[in-house]
Amino acid sequence: MENTHRRPSGKRPKKRRFRGNQFMKVCSHTHVAERKDTSKCASSNKISGIQTSLKSNLVKVSENFKGYRIFDFISTFRSILSVSCCLKCHKPLTINEKSTRGLCSNFEIRCKNCGSVCTFSSCENTGNKNNAPEINRRSILAMRCIGQGLESLKTFCAVMSLPNPVEQKSYDVINNKLSRVMKEVAEQSMKRAAVEENSSSPDNL
Repeated sequence: MENTHRRPSGKRPKKRRFRGNQFMKVCSHTHVAERKDTSKCASSNKISGIQTSLKSNLVKVSENFKGYRIFDFISTFRSILSVSCCLKCHKPLTINEKSTRGLCSNFEIRCKNCGSVCTFSSCENTGNKNNAPEINRRSILAMRCIGQGLESLKTFCAVMSLPNPVEQKSYDVINNKLSRVMKEVAEQSMKRAAVEENSSSPDNL
């Protein structure tokens, strides 16, 4: 039998929207936690993958790559920095020349974001205290071999747009050391030649 009873207001009752219950809330929190864990794992895996990729792509210098090269500072380091980033935060890097010692330059690589700093020199050090740039000794030796001195070295550096060579005092110190070493080498060479000459003479056969 059809219910003909009408409400006093004459309007149909509104349907209540379902807002979940105690069981749905537990499931909802579980799904949120799972999504967070999944997101965290994905981010962690991505970072680990980047770090692994960076480590595997580190430049390995061949043992055959030795000696000195003359290159343009701006174009070379601009190309290097365009494909480089900080190993800690993967942000861009900057490079600056902090100081020079004759023809040797000391550089600083700094991260723009985290401030990590790495320093290096353009050549190895030599000498008893391992504090003398090798390039300075080589440049002075080269001038000696062609019969020239410090003024000719300065002219060469100016024309080639290289840093200024060592000052007169340092030049004299290096030049005196080279003179002593070359004298010792010459004396040893003459002694060996005399021994070889005596051993090959007819009287000793």
